[in-house]
Formats: sequence, C-alpha cells, structure tokens
Amino acid sequence: MAARLVPCRVPGLCSRPRIARRLRENQTSSRCRASEEDWRSFRANLIQSELRTTEEGAGVDEKEASGSNPSASTGATSEQGLWAHPIGSRPEKGALIIARPDAFLESQRYFAEAVILLIEYSPSSGAVGLILNRPTQFTLQSLGFDITSPEDGSSSVPKPEDREKESPVNIPSFLMENRLYFGGDVKSAASTLMCLHPFDETIIPGAQKVVEGVYSNGKWFELGGEDSPAVALDARQYKFFAQYAGWSPGQLERELETSQVWIAAACSPEILLKQVIQLPKPLWREVLELMGGEYEVMSRKQYGEL
Repeated sequence: MAARLVPCRVPGLCSRPRIARRLRENQTSSRCRASEEDWRSFRANLIQSELRTTEEGAGVDEKEASGSNPSASTGATSEQGLWAHPIGSRPEKGALIIARPDAFLESQRYFAEAVILLIEYSPSSGAVGLILNRPTQFTLQSLGFDITSPEDGSSSVPKPEDREKESPVNIPSFLMENRLYFGGDVKSAASTLMCLHPFDETIIPGAQKVVEGVYSNGKWFELGGEDSPAVALDARQYKFFAQYAGWSPGQLERELETSQVWIAAACSPEILLKQVIQLPKPLWREVLELMGGEYEVMSRKQYGEL
C-alpha cells in the first residue's frame, strides 16, 4: 500500500518548512505520485529539490553545489542514482542506523562503523535490524545448523556440544557459496538465519516488504526446484545474516536523541542489497558521503582526509 501523505508528520521533514508547505500545496498530485513510486524516493527528491532551491537563492556557485565543498549541503545523489539523507531522531522501518565515528571504540566493537538496516520498527515493540557491512569468512555451505553469537563480533561456528541445540537450515544448492554476514548480537531460540533480497511474495512466498524493492525472509529455502522462478535463482541477489540487532521500545529513540551513538538516515534500495566484499569504498563511508554536509566531513575526518 502506498504511504498516505500527511504534512508535518513525515520524519525528517518537519524541520523543513518550505518542503512541508510544498507538500500541502501539492497534496492531491503527491498522493497520485506516491501511489506510483516509493514514498521514500519521493521524499528524497523533495529534499534534493529544496536544497537546490536554497543553494540557488543563496547564490552558491555551481562548484560548491556539486559537492566539492562538503559543508555546502546535506543529502546527495550519486552519478549512479544512489541517494541518502538524514531523518533526524525518529527511526522508521527501512531506515539506516549508522554508528557515529567515536562510538563503540571500547566495547561492542562489532558496531564500530556499522550500517544497520531496520527491517522492523514500531514505537510500541522496538526495532530489529541487520548489520549490512559485517561479512564473515563463512559461506552458507558451512551451515548445517545455526551459528552462535561470538563475544568479539567475529563469526565462528558453535562447539560440537552445542550442535544439538541449533536449528537445522535448509540451503538450496545455488546459494551455497553466498557469504554469511554477522547481523547483530541478538540470538533467538529458533534459527536466526535471516535473508534480504529484492523479491516480493509473488516470487518468494512469505517475503516481508522492508521498503520498495527490498524484502526479508520468506520461503527462499524452497527455491531451486523445477517450479522456481528463474529470476529468483541469481545468488547475487541475496544477503544472509546470522542473528540480528535489537532495541526495546524507546531505546533506539533515546540513543538517537543523545547524538552520541547513532545517525538515522534513509537511502536508495540499491545500497541495502549491496554486497560489501572488497568494495572500493567502505559502505559506512559511502553512505555518509552521500548524505553530504557535516556527515561527509565526519567521514573524511575518520579516514584522515581532513
């Protein structure tokens, strides 16, 4: 279902009066457009439009507006059409929760420079997320059972005496070489192997929509037979995670409000499904640079460029 436009209740827009006013003025056409495209992309386009208008009105030269000056604007779109922008301290399903540079230096180091996708969120039940940039050395072929949560965040298989406690995992042969990601430090009683992919429930029954173009779980383990849709048999389209990150109701909001632990952002779906093995630029840095402004400065300082 398309999101219903409600001016001044959209996270990240309430502090932008001109955008809120534009939403009110164009509410009828906005509903139509939102029904045809992802609301998150529509919101990103509004923010980019507002930034361009502000820069032009302030007389910012073309070179600064293009991003050569990191402090010129917040929110950017790459040549590949990728985008990211901050959304304040109000998390939402499908948002990125990004570790700040100075966070997790002493403890929980697996969260250092983490980029976490919220696959579930509500104020009453809390949040569930997956760390997108923690690949392990293991492939799915090594899984005959679930894996345990290591204390230091690096992945390891359970000890032999633990195997009877683990839930068996059925892995289709075409997915055996997929890399396993460390999704977080929370382990449930049932199997915690979780999956992200771009296929809706018409292709993978039971798939749950996270954002437009990104889905979680479903009966991916039944793929591989003669009746499987050919489009779903591309192993590169899947990311698998052992365990997850979790927040109790109100916890994530409080951590965001301190401005000391996390940054909340929205981004294009392509970023969420990107395989992060041997990337030319770390995912943490890529997202912050797309966000621009103070976030790009933050990233460049972290990597010794400023």
